[in-house]
Amino acid sequence: MNTFRVISTTNCVKCTATKRMFTKQGVPFEDLAAEDVPDIVEEAKASGATSFPIVIAPDGSWWFDFRKDLIDSWAKSQHVWRTDVA
Repeated sequence: MNTFRVISTTNCVKCTATKRMFTKQGVPFEDLAAEDVPDIVEEAKASGATSFPIVIAPDGSWWFDFRKDLIDSWAKSQHVWRTDVA
């Protein structure tokens, strides 16, 4: 896997914010509906996830909830630059 995977639910504000931030930072991601990957959702919940989105990084690490700090950090470490800056 060489892109982020964002597991989201319908009408999830934090899911939308996460996907918007990935797009804004130019970070590629795969958008997955929670109902399409119940095994991943259950594994994340068993490991402590309490909300959506669930985000799986290319290195296999993961987090849940909207985490601008982690998206920004990853984008900077990979030299991905924001697309909205002139």
